[in-house]
Amino acid sequence: MVDVVEIFGGNAGTVWQTLKKRNLLTVKEIASRSKLKVDDVLIAIGWLGREGKIFIDDSKRTARYGLID
Repeated sequence: MVDVVEIFGGNAGTVWQTLKKRNLLTVKEIASRSKLKVDDVLIAIGWLGREGKIFIDDSKRTARYGLID
């Protein structure tokens, strides 16, 4: 059986590290830079959101994500 906490948590860490290097990225940009699938990025964003570590900037046409200081 797959340990979803380990996988999702690990992907959340990867997304966090990606955003730490360059804040305010779209889902596609995060996926490209992190080498994760878009679906995995979306799950990781949800994980980080639940932990209160991420925000959404929707002032542009496409939402961008960043880390909360």
